[in-house]
Amino acid sequence: MVLAFLLAAVAAGQVMAQEAAPAPAVPAEAPAEEKAVMETEQKRSVAEVLEDENFHYNSAGRRDPFKSLLTLQEKKKDVSLLPPIQQLELEKIKITGIVLDEREGPRAMIKAANGRTFIVKKGTVIGKNEGEVIEVSLQGFRVVEKYVDFMGKETLKEVFVKARPKR
Repeated sequence: MVLAFLLAAVAAGQVMAQEAAPAPAVPAEAPAEEKAVMETEQKRSVAEVLEDENFHYNSAGRRDPFKSLLTLQEKKKDVSLLPPIQQLELEKIKITGIVLDEREGPRAMIKAANGRTFIVKKGTVIGKNEGEVIEVSLQGFRVVEKYVDFMGKETLKEVFVKARPKR
């Protein structure tokens, strides 16, 4: 009996909900002139549009359709205000030596493209993208850089600088 009462209440609630539902909005009719323009534009084929002598594609303000949205963008800032070690590009760094010290931890001696030499260890900030050295080993050192992705969100990227790159 309770079950029958519940079924009746649910059915009555559905009927009331259907009655109270608002009618869908009817889209407003476009003026006749706009309809005519839209119909003629739709009838022109892509080939006709491209063959038209007056056609000119303006790419100003549009992104490159062939460029991936998933690529990372380097952070834009004035690098001349940064210390010399933070003005370096990690791709152009060469490791000249690695020292394994038990007391002070491992260190790497690097040479920049401009000939300057620096010593890096764990925690050193290096490169244009505020990279931080997180590990130094005999194989090289690992850096975590900060980038801004296509959504404007800061993203971390790990780079390994090899002590002996392949020749």
